[in-house]
Amino acid sequence: MDALKTLETELYGRWSPALRLAGVALVAAATIYLYWDMHYGFTLLG
Repeated sequence: MDALKTLETELYGRWSPALRLAGVALVAAATIYLYWDMHYGFTLLG
């Protein structure tokens, strides 16, 4: 149990910044996409 918790902490500690960055990027992309769609009336995908 202790080893599992240590592994979990190690993985989270290593991946946390990357996951947080990915989350922020995803939210920013979604926000920009929705803003663009609302203001210009067409999607970036056509």
